[in-house]
Amino acid sequence: MKKIIYSLIVLAVIAVLAGCTGEAPTSQSGYANPTALVEAGWLAENIDSKNVKIIAAHALKDSYEFDGHIPGAVYLDYKTDIVDENNPTPNQMAPREKVEALLRRLGIKNKDTLVVYDDTNNMIAARVYNVLKFYGHSDVRLLNGGKKAWTKAGGDLTTEKTAVTASDYTARDKPVKSYVNLEYVYNNLNNPDVQIVDVRPTDQYTGENVRPGIGRDGGHIPGAINAPGGMTWNDDKTIKSPEELKALYAERGVPMDKKIVVYCHNGMLASYSWYVLTELVGYPDVAIYDGSSLEWTNHPDTPLVKGAGPGTPAADLPPL
Repeated sequence: MKKIIYSLIVLAVIAVLAGCTGEAPTSQSGYANPTALVEAGWLAENIDSKNVKIIAAHALKDSYEFDGHIPGAVYLDYKTDIVDENNPTPNQMAPREKVEALLRRLGIKNKDTLVVYDDTNNMIAARVYNVLKFYGHSDVRLLNGGKKAWTKAGGDLTTEKTAVTASDYTARDKPVKSYVNLEYVYNNLNNPDVQIVDVRPTDQYTGENVRPGIGRDGGHIPGAINAPGGMTWNDDKTIKSPEELKALYAERGVPMDKKIVVYCHNGMLASYSWYVLTELVGYPDVAIYDGSSLEWTNHPDTPLVKGAGPGTPAADLPPL
């Protein structure tokens, strides 16, 4: 325990020296939402605040229980806790009632500042962030670099179970403009004001790599451009600077003056790209197609394109 306290004090001192206190919790300036991404030093300084709650979205529960988690963190299983298990398409976002019940069970209150982290590459944490934001939580932050960044900065881990007291959390319905379905995508394939962005790795976009569950030999939605979510990570899985992110999306041709619809394999990487585009880069109108390729490629009447080019939707698409 003394070692944990000492390490947290060291991290807090680093945060103060770096100016990472108060209203500017990031190590980078220039993000559209400057509170959306926090560093380990900020978390160390604020970890004992009664209104700061930490959500550990470790890929495996064993990692949380036996390998250790950030002190005070509660565990959220992204594979079940925030998933609509009644939807035939895997990994679809859970309904409001399920998310509300989860947050009550985890002892989270509407006024809490939530810091979400994972032990992989920010993608799971960003999915949780996205779900929390969509259901109305106002103050959610992602820990840049996750568990690895925490321990690298000197933070200790614990296997102690975090005690919680159930809350009376109230969730809201997710925003319609930020969450679109298959019919919306299909009906807007020829809309010049809508740009579809496939955020999967390029070999999945072209159809060379067909992952399990994908139908009709893979490929992408006609007109979609490819901007892989992985291009936004540094080697240590922290997120690139604001300037780098803006340049990357500009190079990929992702316009800021259109409605952007992001999709991936099953909604996970799309949630991460929504987070980066909306919260960090500042795109004004980004929506997730949560059904993504798993739904689109398994529908018998939706068009597909293979290869490196976006392709062009047919001008006279019949109704679905």
